Amino acid sequence: MNLSERMADRYSPTIHDLGGWGGWPEYSDPGAFEAELERQADIFRQLGFHTHENVHKSAGKLKDVIMKAGAELQQIQHWRFDIPIVGFGQIPVSDQRELIGEVYDDTGSGVLISDWSKDPQKYKTPETTYLTWVMDGGLCVGRTVEFVREILLTRSHERRGATIHDGMGLLAVHPEIFVNFHSVDLPGSEVGPDKAALIYAFDDFSINARAIDAADQDSGSASCVRQMILIP
Repeated sequence: MNLSERMADRYSPTIHDLGGWGGWPEYSDPGAFEAELERQADIFRQLGFHTHENVHKSAGKLKDVIMKAGAELQQIQHWRFDIPIVGFGQIPVSDQRELIGEVYDDTGSGVLISDWSKDPQKYKTPETTYLTWVMDGGLCVGRTVEFVREILLTRSHERRGATIHDGMGLLAVHPEIFVNFHSVDLPGSEVGPDKAALIYAFDDFSINARAIDAADQDSGSASCVRQMILIP
């Protein structure tokens, strides 16, 4: 099932749709959490993430370790509208685009997307599979990345800006978010000194960049909890 088919098959109201609260199931409920994580593991299996040379796991083993790590993720304190996601830090973004399908790169040939160099905790995307909690950007619609980064600096011990790898993990399993918002800014990633990465959906799904001082009423910055569960 490709991105368009998964999107048509599923609609999840966003925080923005519902005035900032209650846009997602209560993942504090073990049943809802486990069902969501199993759904995501099945999607990554269908997309063939386990076949990438940097993953080194069978489809069944990858699902097993994701579900096991999920039990630890549930113990991490998070906002009630955060979504559990699986990230693949060891798979280059270009390869993830190919695995997910229908995702284009509009940043320009040879443009490097890197982790935000001024992250106060010096966060670096782990080169392995990981689980974390992400807020999809609905609380920050219409705000610049620069503004959101300033807010995150005041909560740097518990939150960080979402990166391009977090964004790809979210896109693979919740493409409808990007259609609802049109784009999700990723303040944990930078494209040169004055731009941040974003993923957007109009006629297709694309990776691009926006000046950190530019606002868009159809976009919001995603953030993640600092803690994550690493899968070796």
